[in-house]
Amino acid sequence: MIDDVCAALPEIPRRAAAECARARLVVSGATVTVLSFCLYLLSTFADERTFNLFTILWVLDAVVLVGLGSARVMASVSDEKRLGTWELQLLTPLSSRELALGKLLGAPLFAVWLFVLLLPWNAMAVARSDVVSAARGLESLVLLIAATFLAWSVSLLVSAYTSSKQGVSDGVKIFMLAPLIPFAASAISLVISPDDRARAIRYLGVDTPPWLFLTVSSVIFGAWALESARARIAVDKLEPLLPWRLPAFILFIELYQCGFGPLGLAVGVIVPCAILVAAAVGEQWGPSEWRRWLERPKRFWSQAPCWIYGLAACAASALVVFALRAYSPIDGSTAAYSLLVLVFVARDLFFLQWMRLRVRRNPELLAFVYIGIAYALPALIIGVLHVPDAAWLALPFLSKGRGVLVNILPGAAQAILVGAALSREVRLLSRAPR
Repeated sequence: MIDDVCAALPEIPRRAAAECARARLVVSGATVTVLSFCLYLLSTFADERTFNLFTILWVLDAVVLVGLGSARVMASVSDEKRLGTWELQLLTPLSSRELALGKLLGAPLFAVWLFVLLLPWNAMAVARSDVVSAARGLESLVLLIAATFLAWSVSLLVSAYTSSKQGVSDGVKIFMLAPLIPFAASAISLVISPDDRARAIRYLGVDTPPWLFLTVSSVIFGAWALESARARIAVDKLEPLLPWRLPAFILFIELYQCGFGPLGLAVGVIVPCAILVAAAVGEQWGPSEWRRWLERPKRFWSQAPCWIYGLAACAASALVVFALRAYSPIDGSTAAYSLLVLVFVARDLFFLQWMRLRVRRNPELLAFVYIGIAYALPALIIGVLHVPDAAWLALPFLSKGRGVLVNILPGAAQAILVGAALSREVRLLSRAPR
């Protein structure tokens, strides 16, 4: 079976030959054994409430797998690009999925070796512990493996998006791995505090054990990150693909947050919209990209700008949440607010694209200046005139005395007008000579 895996993923034996030399394995094995034995001896003389051997070993496992393993995965594709060997791998008959899985499993082999060396000491710590049960120890290790999969997948995604010249900067690493910090804090608190095991996370009206909830969530997010990394590698291999990553992420975020009730939905509305705007800004979709897209009707859907798919995903999720508001813990006002925010985000995205077609220099900066004025000026006028009840006419605010359609109508009218202006510019661009 191992031979079949190595034959299907040749990156694994290649990485094993490079990073798992016999001398390195022997030295690391001896170091880990001596360190673990010293910790075990210290635990026999210390109070388990203040010196919990299993917790210390679990943190070491996390440092090895999440820390060292993620660093190796993050350098897998970027180092190949920097050394000029990535193009040679793209010429091989391996598919993008085989390349992605090979990098994910092959790059952190040395970290996996260190984790295997620590596993027997984890078992010994559980066996002699009066605080940590076998079930709790198994739950903690399962959670760690799920968190490792998430960290490795995100690291591979970062590495796949690096350029061949600059590599991965420290700032990009910190920015992309920052979402893992609160997850790591939650996981460590579950392992350190024995009382947290009795608590439950209420999700969709069901009490779920925290370790199980975090495990499933990290596996789902990790699968999305891994598939996104594969899609980026597929772009380098010129494989056809649909821009599904942003819509899938937005849909999952909103549906995921809905399980936490009204507050979770409020976060689930704001965060995807912020991600959508950031993606639209970073995509740099100018006149040449619009013209190239419109001239290829056979690839109309596969090469569409990602913000269109993302906006469609936000609209679909907002409509579903609003339609099911009577059968969920979400109140009607929160569900209606998701639609209201959506129309204003659509207006802003349409205006951003319109500015890119009309302005040649710094269109994004000018667009956000005007968008800021569109929000600040009505708020200033309303504040000066002391008419807060009129805020719904120009800002994303709900008026409780009016229906959902009436609240959405002003923002929808603005979005339709700006969308019509954008459509006109696109038609003129398609007809203009090169």
